[in-house]
Amino acid sequence: MISIIKTGTGNIASLYNAILKHTNDKICITNNSEVIKKSTHVFLPGVGAANATMQNIKVYDLLDTIKKLQVPTLGICLGMQILCSQSSENSEDSPTTGINIFNANVNYLKKSNLPLPHMGWNKVFFQFESPLFKNVPNGSYQYFIHSYRVPIIKETSGISIYSEEFSASIEQNNFFGVQFHPEKSGEIGSKIIKNFLNT
Repeated sequence: MISIIKTGTGNIASLYNAILKHTNDKICITNNSEVIKKSTHVFLPGVGAANATMQNIKVYDLLDTIKKLQVPTLGICLGMQILCSQSSENSEDSPTTGINIFNANVNYLKKSNLPLPHMGWNKVFFQFESPLFKNVPNGSYQYFIHSYRVPIIKETSGISIYSEEFSASIEQNNFFGVQFHPEKSGEIGSKIIKNFLNT
């Protein structure tokens, strides 16, 4: 069984359909901790505000459930950001505390003459061998839409550049995160989802 955690933010139909292409397993869109605990793979999507998403995770009593997961878990976009220590999205003076799998602070992309949000296709450059990127060419284009970024950390497996370098993907043990949307990234993104389901 595969779970997509329902955080109450964002449209996850496209992710559901992207997963469905690669599995005959049951796919549950859920905020039930017992269902999530029984899953072989977990997706943590997110679109919107970190503060609202973390509040929903706490309301559904999912914080400890997510932190204790031993199965492959993939955070997508905001889902990747909330796997980090904290986010300044709500306020730099009062940052939102994240799930704290990755020791990193999420901040606004560096201001430049480039428009925000960073929206569209951009290259991802691999930093080390990752099961997510098996048979994926280095420098492949992925689809992004975000204004906040995870900095480069030792767990950064992929880097992209938009006004500054930032983490396009991170991984540590069974936890993975991608800033881009693989479900919106065509054949390459579909391959990344397939690779994740094969971990």
